[in-house]
Amino acid sequence: MSGIVGSRLNNRGSGLVGSLGTDGQVFTSAGAGAGAVFEAAAGGGGKILQIQHYVNETATSIGNTTTMTSTAVTDQITPSADSSKILVMMNIIIGNYDSDGVGNRVQAELRRSIDGGAFSAIYQDDGNVYAGVVGFGMSGEGSSSFPSTLVFVDSPSTTDAIDYTWYMCQAWNNDAGDSANTGPSSLDSSVTLMEIDGS
Repeated sequence: MSGIVGSRLNNRGSGLVGSLGTDGQVFTSAGAGAGAVFEAAAGGGGKILQIQHYVNETATSIGNTTTMTSTAVTDQITPSADSSKILVMMNIIIGNYDSDGVGNRVQAELRRSIDGGAFSAIYQDDGNVYAGVVGFGMSGEGSSSFPSTLVFVDSPSTTDAIDYTWYMCQAWNNDAGDSANTGPSSLDSSVTLMEIDGS
């Protein structure tokens, strides 16, 4: 009988002499005209290593300010490797209130803090205006709400704890009574963070 001698695949016969691989190796071809060998498995890039999920029941009200303001829509994850990528998904219902019929719009962006440091914008910027418009053509106050989602793949290059937070502000200083919030009528918002193997 021919085959591989000295391996668990065939312990009898003659032919190519093989050996057991080590833990984590795979049995594969060494190329055309060459015998099969044990080699390291291919990289595991793309695998989901962990998931963090948070449902927020606290609405954050944003007054008449054009300064980006942090909200309660936030969650933290600690990557297991500095080569990992983080898929960030945030889903909220934005509530928008216009006090005078002229109109009101909001802006939002995703910010990140590493190891308790300062928050910095990583997706969208304060030039992006959301389409939540109320008030135009009305004689008085009005309100509206609409779903909004931010999805971003981050490459933080760290194994320190990372906080991701939804920031929001008014698009312009229109009227002191205008406002927006992240949870009208007690509607929940959610944050999902996935660590993805980047190797």
